[in-house]
This record gives sequence, structure tokens and C-alpha cells, in this order.
Amino acid sequence: MRCGTWSVVGEAPDGTRIVHPLACRSWSCSRCAKRNKHKLLQRLVGVKVTTLLTLTCNPARHPHIDDAFLQTSAAVNFLFKRIRRRWPQAKVEYFLVWETTKKGWPHAHLLLQAPFIPQAWLSRAWEQLTGAPIIDIRAVHQSADVVSYIAKYLSKDPQAPSGMKRYRSSRNFFGPLFPSEPGTPDGVKNWRLVPRGAFEVARELSSGGYTVAARADGSYTAFPRGDPRAKSMSVLLSDRIILQEVCP
Repeated sequence: MRCGTWSVVGEAPDGTRIVHPLACRSWSCSRCAKRNKHKLLQRLVGVKVTTLLTLTCNPARHPHIDDAFLQTSAAVNFLFKRIRRRWPQAKVEYFLVWETTKKGWPHAHLLLQAPFIPQAWLSRAWEQLTGAPIIDIRAVHQSADVVSYIAKYLSKDPQAPSGMKRYRSSRNFFGPLFPSEPGTPDGVKNWRLVPRGAFEVARELSSGGYTVAARADGSYTAFPRGDPRAKSMSVLLSDRIILQEVCP
């Protein structure tokens, strides 16, 4: 089954249908990587970040590169436990994305929501955990810099070994979960697999009398003819395609 060639279709009690493309969501997939990056950068827009931090590793401490990634990743968790103990009243959250050096050793680039952390204290703590005293920490003055900073690393080939996420965040970095996109009906059920792409299914629904709107996430909402929500829902472009209602 190739990515995007199948869909899942659900139906609400009022007859509204939702069509979702069945995607692999893998960063190694040329189709999904672009969407993954776009969605992640959109989440980062507007997130308040105070600091950019880069952490290095000490290759002499590791028998091979995969071990360096695993140990560095674990050390990040211990580092933030220390930071929270040192500043117990402060909000301390992070977003991490990996980068590799030319020789393949890991660097961790982090966006922080944290109080001022002295460079000397941070360097000393990181050296105690990893044997690598070299860190880079700098204040963020413009939020736009954050998105471009992360986009640079997400645009590269996968920077982490197989089985490791190329990025991660602490529990409350993004704050509350986003609300559902306006226009999504409640009670959608009876989901079924369809061996056709989402656009093909949406086009069939349009031909069958539904008013179909493309959504920003690549899915489609199909309203029964005459449904008042179809007129008020703003049409979102997906691949610059707008499906028009078919006249009787």
C-alpha cells in the first residue's frame, strides 16, 4: 500500500462525511515529510521561547554513534531535572531537535521556556553528565527566529538513528492542545478503508451531490446538499484545489 493511495471515510449521524488520506506520516517519505515539517512549524509559530541552547557530546565517551545518541538523549532528561531543582518556581520547558556533525556525532538543539540560566552553571552540569563542557546558549529576541532556526534542521536528511525521533518536547512546551478545526462534525463513526486517494473519494462525493470543502490537513469535509454549515464554512485550499458543488 503506497502512501496516499488509500483513504479512510467516516460518517456523522447528520450525513456529513469526513475523508482522510491514509498516510504513513514518516519523515523518510517525500510526501509526508513536507506535511510533517509544515505542521510542526505551524505549531511553533506563536510559542513563546526565551532561549536557544545547543548541547554537544564527547565522542571519547562512546563506543559508537548510536550509543552517543542514546546516552545524550538520556542526559538531556537528567539535565532538566537539575534545572528544575535549581529553579523550582520557574516554568522550564523545552523542544529538542537533533543534528549530526560531519562525522555523525549528535548535537542537540533546544528551544527553551526557562529563566535565565548562567552559561557557566549549565556547562558545568552538562560536563558532569556527559563529559562534554561545550554548550552554546543565547537569548531569543524575535519569535520568527525560532521557526527559521528549527526549519534549518528539519530540512536536512534524518539526523537521528533509526528508532529515534528527530525531535521531541517536554510535556507542556506547546501548552494546551489545539481545539478541533471549525466545521468538524461530532459523532463521526463507521470509519471504513477505501482503496482510493482522498481527492478521488472527495470528487466522487461531490459528483454525488455533496458540497465538499478541502481542509488544511489534506482531508475533506462533505456536507449534504442544503446543509447550512456548507455555506458558512470557509473553504481551505489543499494543493490549490477547490471542489465546487455539482448542480442537479
